[in-house]
Amino acid sequence: MSERPGLIIKTSALSLLNWRTPTSYLDIGAEFRLYDSFTLDGDIGRYYRPFWGSNQEYTRGYFSDVSLRWYPKSWEETYYFGLQYRYQKKKAVIEADFSDAGLPYTKLIDVDRNSNFVYALFGHSRKVLIDRLYIDWSIGLGVEHRVGVLSGVADFEQEAIESGQVDGTKYDEEAGRFLPAYYYEIKIGFSLF
Repeated sequence: MSERPGLIIKTSALSLLNWRTPTSYLDIGAEFRLYDSFTLDGDIGRYYRPFWGSNQEYTRGYFSDVSLRWYPKSWEETYYFGLQYRYQKKKAVIEADFSDAGLPYTKLIDVDRNSNFVYALFGHSRKVLIDRLYIDWSIGLGVEHRVGVLSGVADFEQEAIESGQVDGTKYDEEAGRFLPAYYYEIKIGFSLF
């Protein structure tokens, strides 16, 4: 059976494939072996507007993760289960179409959103190609507590958004609400020791 390295430095590979969306991100993190088959994993990242995108909609902000992972020894310590917490702060610009609400125009709307997530994780992390290079993928299901504020809209536009008549927007109450959430990520890493 293999043993997890003491420290792996990682970054997301999936974000490199995210070139067609209004949101791209970069992150850096580490996985540290705590005891036996348990590790502590954490990273920080930043959302940014893609340089190659022509879409007016975009998202900026940052996030941070921390997770506790358990690698069962019977699975060669490559598959793992875990529990992850994520904090995310986003500032977005969304193009809203008010035509369905009887207003003949579209408009750019600012959205500020703070979210706290908790996920149950399942993933796989193993060496590839060279002795110290790792590929790590994970998926998770959980819950999000989201607080969102729209700005730059008139009262009648706010009413149209809240009624669901505006394409491309979803109003988040300032008091916050709970939503189901999912998570997926692919990372590449390099073990230091």
